[in-house]
Order: sequence, then C-alpha cells, then structure tokens
Amino acid sequence: MRVAVFAITAAGYKQARRLREVLDGADIYVKEDLAEADIAETDVEKQRIIITGKTKMAEAEATNTFAELGPTLQSAFASYDALICIMATGIVVRLLAPVIKDKLTDPAVLVMDETGRFVISLLSGHVGGANRLAEQIAEKLHATPVITTATDREGVQAPDAFAGQLALHPWPKEQIQMINMALLQGKEVHYLINKSMKTAEWTYKALERMGIQAGFAFPEAVHSFPGNIVYITDDAVYNTRVLNLLPRRLVAGVGCRAGTLAPEIIGALKAATKKLDLSVRHISMVATTVVKRNEEGLLEAAKRMGVEIDFHENIALAYQIKKYSLEESQFVKMTIGVGNVAEAAAYASVESGIRALPKTKYNNVTVALLWER
Repeated sequence: MRVAVFAITAAGYKQARRLREVLDGADIYVKEDLAEADIAETDVEKQRIIITGKTKMAEAEATNTFAELGPTLQSAFASYDALICIMATGIVVRLLAPVIKDKLTDPAVLVMDETGRFVISLLSGHVGGANRLAEQIAEKLHATPVITTATDREGVQAPDAFAGQLALHPWPKEQIQMINMALLQGKEVHYLINKSMKTAEWTYKALERMGIQAGFAFPEAVHSFPGNIVYITDDAVYNTRVLNLLPRRLVAGVGCRAGTLAPEIIGALKAATKKLDLSVRHISMVATTVVKRNEEGLLEAAKRMGVEIDFHENIALAYQIKKYSLEESQFVKMTIGVGNVAEAAAYASVESGIRALPKTKYNNVTVALLWER
C-alpha cells in the first residue's frame, strides 16, 4: 500500500515522522515554509519539492514540500492507496470533495490530530481499508481509533470490509448495504463459493479461519438458496438477494536476469504471494518490459501458470516511474534504458492499481504485486 502523509504544522510534521516509522515507509508532504523552519534542522533526508503536485526533483526517502495543499492533496488522491492528513477534518473534507468518486475505488483517507491522540477513518473505511489502517496505526502509536461504520461499531464482519483481505471486490455496490443491514439485524446470511474458481479451496480455508462457514455452489444453483447470499465467484450472479465478491486481478510485475529458468521465476512469485498470505494462483497476469519478450524462462513460467504476459515499451514504463515516483536502479537503467521494471510494468498493465507488494528481489528475479482497483 502506497501511503502519503500530509502535515501543515511543525507538530504535524513530528507526527508524520512517527507514522513513517510505524508504517515501514510512507511519503511525507509538508508546507514548504516548514522546510526552512523545521525540516532543515531536524530531518537529514534529502528533499524533493512538490509544487501543485508535480515533482521538481526526485530523491529516494525524501520529505516532500508543497506550496499549496489543495492541488497537491488532490493529485495524491489519484496516485496513492491511502492518505493520512494530520490536520483538521474540515480542511480535508473541503479540499477532497471535488475528487471523491466512488467508495469502491477511492483511496483510504484518514485524519489524525497533531498530538497523535486520535486516528479517524474518514473515507473508504471498508473497501479502501481505512478502518483497518486506522486500527493498526492507533495500536502502534497508542492512540484512539475513531471508526463510525455501523458494522464495525457493532462488531459485525461485513463482507465489503474483509473482501480486500481475500483479494475480492464487492459487486454490485447497491447490494452491500442490503447484506450489511441483514447482518446488523441478526438475519441469516449464506456464504457460498463457486468451486470452479482457481482459488476456491484457498478462499474456503481463509473464511474458516475468520470464523465464517461457507458452502460450495455453481452459479446456476445459487438462485435456489433462500435468504440473503454472499457469493464468492468469478462468474457473477444477478439476483437482488446476492452480493457477489469477485476476484481482483493481481498483476505480478517481473524483472529477471537473462537466462533465468522458469522454476526460479515461479519460485519467486510463490514467495512474493506468500508474503501477502495468498497463493500463486491469485496471479492473473505477469507484466514486464518488452526487452524480455523472448526470455524463455519467463515465457515458460507464464505458460505453466496459465496466465498471459503483458509486455511494455520503455516509454510506457518511464511514464509510470514519473507518475508514481518509483525508485530506480541505475544498473537496470544502464542495462535496459529504464530504472524500474517490476513496479512500472505492473502499473502499466492496469488503469488504476493498489500496490500490494513493492519491488522485492529474490536472487535473479524481482517481483512487484499490484491489485487492480
């Protein structure tokens, strides 16, 4: 998950640095007047100047500064998976109002006070993961999470909340409220899994660990079940009593040394998905540079896994590197012309994505995992 933290005061900047530590990395954005008054004295990191959301100079592990909060925050809304704003809630609401679109695709937005006492889940609490992130931050910083979603308040496991943990996407949106209301009222909700899915057995065991008992049913049989139904399937059912949880596409961006064999590439992909408690079966596409279009090991790995490969020209990769300020390797840049293959290729393969795993090196293979929104 790519996280951006915004602060507009020195006290807020102090909390932003605490957040970066507990989140194992996050991009910090502060007002440019703080750069002279505070950052120069307390932060030994290099800076990159952000003016209305555009990078003037990129440096790894940088603290970013902005002249205007509004344009920068709105720009980050489109390119990050989560925004944490250390400021008044009203400021965030007013500035983000023009860019808010849909709770199924908007990033998580959290608000934190400058003293670090409260962490508020403001937007995309369930699908975007804001509620879960607020709880994680609050636990690590000994703060109080503020979550107002009815199901969370009542301790009910809402399908749209845990869907993300199971690599699923709820559809249609209007059925979410129907199912959650039924759960709040104590009505019975049946959980069914389409057994033809590649990840059916994995999903069944994952639900079991969460205390949810599910059954198996093919799409044509779902209509005969009574009551409200949550159906986990890759073949959606159209029924006013059914909320479908559809598999999200998981794109694996891959970079590898020339001559790397298929077993090593597949092994790296298995290791990468295991980090997310997922199976390699969740991967629906491999993405890489066009330079690797004749790499036999990579072609064979995709064939064995039964997934397609998406090849991208350097210009497309360079665009993604700039858009998401992706870290570049000078060695890779000298070798193929761009300094990031795995992450850039994964982003290039989707219209909009959520980073699941940053580029991670496994001997001769580098892997990055990205969920399609």
